[in-house]
Amino acid sequence: MITLRKITVENFDDIIGLRVREDQKELVADNALSIAQSKVQPECIPLAVYDEETPVGFLMYCVDRDDNEYWLYRLMIDEKYQSKGYGRAAMELLLDIVKADPTHSRMLLGVDPSGEASVALYRSLGFVPNGQVFGKEHIMVLEYGDMQMVHNASVLPSDCIWQGAGGLITQQLGKAGGSKDFYVNIDILPPGTYSTKYHSHTTQEEFFLVLRGSGLLRLEGREYIVNQGDFFSKLPGHAHCFFNSGNMPMEILDVGTAVDRDVCYYPDEGVKMEKQGGRLRILKAGEELTNWSSEPN
Repeated sequence: MITLRKITVENFDDIIGLRVREDQKELVADNALSIAQSKVQPECIPLAVYDEETPVGFLMYCVDRDDNEYWLYRLMIDEKYQSKGYGRAAMELLLDIVKADPTHSRMLLGVDPSGEASVALYRSLGFVPNGQVFGKEHIMVLEYGDMQMVHNASVLPSDCIWQGAGGLITQQLGKAGGSKDFYVNIDILPPGTYSTKYHSHTTQEEFFLVLRGSGLLRLEGREYIVNQGDFFSKLPGHAHCFFNSGNMPMEILDVGTAVDRDVCYYPDEGVKMEKQGGRLRILKAGEELTNWSSEPN
């Protein structure tokens, strides 16, 4: 039976005597150094890996003082006991420990990509690279619990799919993924429909990319034929809208800044829509309107 045990006076000599292969010595710190580190960084928890009463490895983890996340700092299996499943068993026991803490939902680690066996082990446990690199170490992260990092547009929650009266469908990918400072949508326009009424924003900046289909873009009083792959950035003050003039659905990637305060102008109707703190106020010629709609969006 594989267990994780505290480092004590009784097993200290056994644990610092564990050794990795000669070609692995540059990949993991010596156990004695790790145990010493735990004395000056008390958040670090060193544990011995045992098979019954035989010490076979060592690991150390912590809740990091800088980012308050769980980190695996060390994992080693003695050269005599490698390729026997001890590394996986030790990691599974450790993950049971950290997942029992309801205040966290991720664990991180750093690994030298030249240690191919280690990378393969961590990937098999669900760790994926997060793009960060510190020296020779590439950072990998495991998300668990209620926090989901990777989503699929085909299975969005119902509150992340909006459908207008004219048939426009908006998939709110950024909302589903937890974006805070910007939104990411995919707008799907049936043939013969508009993306929005022709309008501009005073503060919001947006980027559009035609993913599929073709149509017309009305931008600052001019019309452009747009096809799959065409894109443009819309700065505050630039009036715009799309029209699907084709015979198939038109899909548009729409990315923009999430702003709490904005004013939209609809020049075709002489309407101004003020947005602030989730509230809307519709004005025309200085009078407030109560039955006006921004449909199709």
